[in-house]
Amino acid sequence: MSSTSLGGADVSSSVTQQLDGSGGSHDVGVVGATAATARKRVMIVTMGSRGDTQPYVALGIALHERAQYDVVLLTHQPHREFVEHEGRGLVEFHGMMGDPAEFLQSEEGARIIYDAGGSELLKVMVDEGRKMLEPNFRETLRFAREWQPDLLISSITEMSIVVATAEILQVPMVIASTVPTYPSEHHAPIMMRPRPFPFRWMNKAYVRETVRERCECTFSRQPI
Repeated sequence: MSSTSLGGADVSSSVTQQLDGSGGSHDVGVVGATAATARKRVMIVTMGSRGDTQPYVALGIALHERAQYDVVLLTHQPHREFVEHEGRGLVEFHGMMGDPAEFLQSEEGARIIYDAGGSELLKVMVDEGRKMLEPNFRETLRFAREWQPDLLISSITEMSIVVATAEILQVPMVIASTVPTYPSEHHAPIMMRPRPFPFRWMNKAYVRETVRERCECTFSRQPI
């Protein structure tokens, strides 16, 4: 498995290397294909708001137009109209349960995202995600067995589901993140804090303290 950040043509090129077996040590076979010339299939999984979905529609279109791959996008059912319209018939849609916009657009959701931050934001995201985790994992696995993709692409929000599916089915995967998910001097992980601190050193320091606080609160022990 490998990880990358979305960068337009760079990502579609990376995915092409995975599927063609030219991505370094990867040895990617055709899963479910009946002939060597069969069209390869890419299954993208993302959950969240429309902003978590839109980049993967663009990625799916690029993979179809530039490399002639069949692409399906798994995301929340309320995004069906958007995916089908913007995907121009090049990206197939498959619906999953849940509607994060319902919480994000609420008064409490806005307060937590823009004002609270830190451990409270992380806790709410975990709690909300947990409600959809098991049923969406089961549906992802069921559909993958039926559709038989050659490659899985995951957003950072559904990494655990896609990693588990990839391991069970022995299908290669790529984690394509559209947001800062690892600490740097320029931005703390966006899932912990929506805005960077004014001083660069604080972005990295904030991550360490938030993780420490969350571990002590949840497990009553120091993080390893």
